[in-house]
Amino acid sequence: MGCLTTLHHNRHAPTARPSRRLARPARAAVSVGHRRAHRYSRRVKQNLERGSSVVELLTQATSGVVDAEGEEWSIGWSVPEYRSGTPIVSGPGGPKTMTPQALEAFAQAVSRIQRESSIKEKWSTEDFWGLMAGMVAYAASRPDPRQFIEANLSTIRSRSKSVVAFTLANVAWNGPARVFDDFAVGDLDAGTGKILNDLAAHLARTNDAVSERWVTKRTAESEKVVEIGADRLVFFACHTNGSGMKATHDAERIFSTVIDLCLLLGDATKVTPPLGGGPHNQPGPRGLALDRRVAEKALTPSLGHELGTFFLNAGELSGYESLNWFSADPFPLSSFLDQDFVQEALPAIISGNRGLGRRVSVAARWHSNYFWSAGEDASVLALGVALDSLVGSNAGLPTRTLAERFALLHPDPHQRPSRAALFKEMYSARSSIAHGSRSSKLDDREFIRTMAAEVKWSAHRVLAAEETFGLNTDADFEEMLEGLRWGTTAWPG
Repeated sequence: MGCLTTLHHNRHAPTARPSRRLARPARAAVSVGHRRAHRYSRRVKQNLERGSSVVELLTQATSGVVDAEGEEWSIGWSVPEYRSGTPIVSGPGGPKTMTPQALEAFAQAVSRIQRESSIKEKWSTEDFWGLMAGMVAYAASRPDPRQFIEANLSTIRSRSKSVVAFTLANVAWNGPARVFDDFAVGDLDAGTGKILNDLAAHLARTNDAVSERWVTKRTAESEKVVEIGADRLVFFACHTNGSGMKATHDAERIFSTVIDLCLLLGDATKVTPPLGGGPHNQPGPRGLALDRRVAEKALTPSLGHELGTFFLNAGELSGYESLNWFSADPFPLSSFLDQDFVQEALPAIISGNRGLGRRVSVAARWHSNYFWSAGEDASVLALGVALDSLVGSNAGLPTRTLAERFALLHPDPHQRPSRAALFKEMYSARSSIAHGSRSSKLDDREFIRTMAAEVKWSAHRVLAAEETFGLNTDADFEEMLEGLRWGTTAWPG
């Protein structure tokens, strides 16, 4: 997919590896080292019982690092079944594993440190176990393993950020790249390298060679795409709090949030080309999401049917063959980001600088589910959840209360009774679907469009309330609604 970080990782869960790897006996691949296991096994057991520090346990584990034969699988170290066999990790001089006693100390140390908040925020479980196994393997070759471990743990625990970049599928871009505080997006060209360097300027350490190599490779790919008549590749880059695989996943989530907020807060009537829903051309990381425009141009005529289906329809009155395919209209991201309100609100929400930003982001995700959905029932259900996200509470509220809160977002008290009635009608359709019934509203496309419009209206009103009343938290939002309800607070005339 051309992502700047963690390209070597398998995206599938560790358990997807062949079971024979998990079932292999522990001694099969170990060439040396078991003779010394019993010399320190009693000490390891005593240290485990008395609660040794993480550094002590990891230092003890280095005593049991031994050479191994086989293929390393770093993310497999997080799976207990894999560790019970012969887990292998890359180390100095080739593949390494650990004796059973060393694995016991290692597992307790990693399980303990993994509970720390800084670790959970920064590392995925799969990445972290493999990282720690590699650290122990390299520490074992050092003159002072404990000092090596202490120095590396300090870096691993740090809250430094990462910069992740990847190219996009199903996105149209016009004009220069847009650079915000925490992310950037635009055509992949000669200026992309500088944009990445600027995003990474605040980082304590960066690997400039990796960034340059990524830009060079992606630029070459972009030129090949242009040669077949498609548009230049579009890139997305952002800061994340994670590292490794977690940084990659966080960056994908941030990009999805950008798209979600564009759909929720932007004016789709002002974008070109016109938007069309459905999951077939949803924006995403290139390669993981299929860019149908490029695929159409790249496939030879003899393979063009791979993007469509020929249906045979043979009936008593007629018989025919039809070709069905999806359009390849891209998402006009630059057109959305050019809109004033989107430019103002979206970067602040992404950066966490809007008090009610999380409430709006959650609603945006569900509204986006409606937009990309292929079915009416899923659309109404998603829009109902989006409304709940905007006016609801973590504690859960009855429909009557939700309707009242929705109505209170309207500045005109005379309009609120009809607004509350509309909410109840919309929420009733959502509840029918959620509880297994079919609502007659599903047959009314205008009703679904009305729900979508009301979700967008509610999002704008929530952000307007944040600015008007100076709201910084959900508690402030609750207090404002209570004030509107009792008449102690009012929207400005």
